Amino acid sequence: MARGVFPPGSEAAANALALSPAIASHSHLFLIGLTGSAPDGTPSADPETQFRAAFDKIAATLAALILSALAAPASAATYGFCWQGANDYRIEGYISYPDTAEGRIVTENTITGFGITGWRGDTYLGRWSMKDLTPDTSWTLRFDTRTLSFPMGGYIENGTYQEWNANGFANDCGIPGFGFNGGNRAQDICVDGVFIEESGVAPDTPLSISPNAEDPCGPVPMSSLSISGRIFG
Repeated sequence: MARGVFPPGSEAAANALALSPAIASHSHLFLIGLTGSAPDGTPSADPETQFRAAFDKIAATLAALILSALAAPASAATYGFCWQGANDYRIEGYISYPDTAEGRIVTENTITGFGITGWRGDTYLGRWSMKDLTPDTSWTLRFDTRTLSFPMGGYIENGTYQEWNANGFANDCGIPGFGFNGGNRAQDICVDGVFIEESGVAPDTPLSISPNAEDPCGPVPMSSLSISGRIFG
């Protein structure tokens, strides 16, 4: 999206000319008719003074762009994801990260939002999100923003281990509580501090990613409509 950039003191002249000093568009800044004139629009008779005034205006325009960028709220990318376990267990979740992180791997230290909700069929099991994080929480995450995928396989050394409020034994998710562990033996869940072995699937099972973070697995079961805040609560 293109927008005008107005360094301090340029507004009156810009309004008179119906022309902004510069246009910012994506990663480019386009300077529009900047000259070495004085603030009142008159040029100096001295070429060196005009030269310096023109470059002072360029510097002021760049400074205005930087300040506006710093003042603007950071935008974030948000995706939903769906894990389908064995025996009708599933997880519906979301992940958010800064737009500046696109094109690389994000971790538990760089994402800005994350939450999971557990189900078995249409039976609600529990939830966990980053707002519940404590110093004792089992919490390891890798997400590839280039391929929009969670690397799976369960090996810490190659970045394919996931630990979302559940350790390698999947028994420390809290009571009440809910968590997921993507280890090298299986992907499985923890419910109320108990390892749910029957939920396990192969360690390299991919999770489906959806642009709809509020409904990543499909339509809401009718019997679950009374559960407020399906994911984001």
